[in-house]
Amino acid sequence: MDSRILVVQREQPSVETPDWGSVVRTLTDDRGVDLVVEVGGAATIPQSVEALALHGTISLVGHLGGAGQGMDLMPLSLRFATLRAIGVGSRSDLEEMNRVLSQHRIRPVIDRVFPFSDAPQAFDHFAHGSRFGKVVISH
Repeated sequence: MDSRILVVQREQPSVETPDWGSVVRTLTDDRGVDLVVEVGGAATIPQSVEALALHGTISLVGHLGGAGQGMDLMPLSLRFATLRAIGVGSRSDLEEMNRVLSQHRIRPVIDRVFPFSDAPQAFDHFAHGSRFGKVVISH
């Protein structure tokens, strides 16, 4: 399996696959993944750490699992990992931004559009190609 891109969509990890971090490690031949986009927060972050490769990054975007107890930082440290919180703003911020974009007819510059099936090529183009504007993966 090419482990450069691995997309894991989880609806209710605690019910469907409570040990999903181990499943990710199995799918990557125990290497783990370089990046986990964490939306569950304290409730699921231990599984994100389990899924993470050495020197990987967890981008903490949300806390859909609610508040939790303190976490053991040793597994994160042993992976030499980075935990990065990402602020995405509120719904009202998004609505205001969209109003301004519409009012002033601001449109993004699109460099290239890739179908979802060509996502690996899109990431490669983004990383290595000479691009001007957004690289889009359509679904």
